[in-house]
Amino acid sequence: MRIFVDGSRLLGLLFFRYCVETVTGSGSLQVNLIQYSNVRGLDYFGSCCERVGITGCVGPCDPYFFVCYRQHTQTSGCLQRYETGAFHDSNTFTFPSDLGNGLSNPLKFSFSGSWPGSFGLETEAWDDDGITGDDKIDVFTYSNSSVAVSNVWASVQLKGRRSTLDLQFRVICDANFYQTCSVFCQPRDDSLGHYTCDSSGNKICLNDWTGENCTIAILPTTETTTTQIPSTMAKNITFITTTEATATEVSTTEISTTEVPTTEVPPTEVPTTEGPTTEGPTTEVSTTKGSTTEGPTTEGPTTEGSTTEVPTTGIPSTELP
Repeated sequence: MRIFVDGSRLLGLLFFRYCVETVTGSGSLQVNLIQYSNVRGLDYFGSCCERVGITGCVGPCDPYFFVCYRQHTQTSGCLQRYETGAFHDSNTFTFPSDLGNGLSNPLKFSFSGSWPGSFGLETEAWDDDGITGDDKIDVFTYSNSSVAVSNVWASVQLKGRRSTLDLQFRVICDANFYQTCSVFCQPRDDSLGHYTCDSSGNKICLNDWTGENCTIAILPTTETTTTQIPSTMAKNITFITTTEATATEVSTTEISTTEVPTTEVPPTEVPTTEGPTTEGPTTEVSTTKGSTTEGPTTEGPTTEGSTTEVPTTGIPSTELP
């Protein structure tokens, strides 16, 4: 592939080449060559591409092309320029995918940074005559000041002095670049971020991640913290809880105040047996007062819960003389 550079633009192009090599391009202008037609087989000055015969041109042209990409406001020089191979004996033809000289169709003109929204294109057709010198066939110029980034091809037919050229173009961003090819977003799921990208290049955090780069983990929370309960239901829940607490308190009181039932033993009456009274003979004694002796009284033990009466045995009275 041969690249031609105007001497006046050499310094600028060297700087451009340096930028392209050191900075990753963010997009490209793609030019798809469709069809070329030179019905009469004439060059730029109206002469036959091949020698002139009695009835006109003897043979068809052997065209090849220079395609120059420039800024919209440029009138000379190229930011990038490609030269195709020659298409021998072809006045009218459809461009193949292989353009020769190592070029593929469509041609790609890379740019770095944001797409400016405009471009200029100049295409020259030349006749390959080999030893005798090449002849210029035609020049096609195109300029567009409002070109948006899009995957859709735009078609245009360019008319030169002797021929026509049909082509398509579009501007697309490189992978992971969005909008005007100035927004970078690469999906990832590692320590530097956990996100995917939408059609505008905005980061969409994966589940359980948040933050600008989706590096902040969302920790799971308990049900009581994360569940929102309507106010009416919350009142009901409070009421139920209070009732249960009261029930528990009552249960405790019942335990502390439980009395062991007392079994009452009905009193048993023991029949009293009276012994017979024996009276002895009466003896009169002097008027000396004697002491009176009373028999001892015996009481039975008292048992709590029952009453027992002990029978009393009568002691016979003895009168002393």
